[in-house]
Amino acid sequence: MDKTQSPFRFAVEKLFMLIEAAAWICFVVMIVTMLLQVFTRYVINHPLPWTEELSRFSYIYAIFLGAILVQRSKHHMTVTLLVEKLPPGARLVQQVFSDLVSLMVLGIVFHGTWIQMDKTYGILASTIPISYTFIYLALAIGSGGMILLIVTSLIQTVQKITGLKP
Repeated sequence: MDKTQSPFRFAVEKLFMLIEAAAWICFVVMIVTMLLQVFTRYVINHPLPWTEELSRFSYIYAIFLGAILVQRSKHHMTVTLLVEKLPPGARLVQQVFSDLVSLMVLGIVFHGTWIQMDKTYGILASTIPISYTFIYLALAIGSGGMILLIVTSLIQTVQKITGLKP
């Protein structure tokens, strides 16, 4: 740990390293499972039924864990044609507005995900004994993580606008 880094910041960095590792593992599992599916289907001519579901579930987790990482680095796709023409103060106001809209949408996703998790509790996938609640958990993790990051960004932007020390 860097001497200038607080224990909280150190823990956050380790958490994001864990999220990144989990996203990569999910991605690799997806690729390997898809290759196994193609091999068993077209070479051996005896497909494994569970490979389709496992690759899909791994893909879902890779996407939503990756979305947290992209939100953190602020690399989500944006159209900045008009924003770039705004003066700096107006850009900050636009950023607040954008963050609030994003929070609203992610809040709806998060809430809907919890409803779906409750409704699918105990319902197992067709070929793998995994509850669909676990699959919907990826959406809850992804949207919840992005909500936390956007709230942090929103606080920092409001502090810049008001001149308060971040």
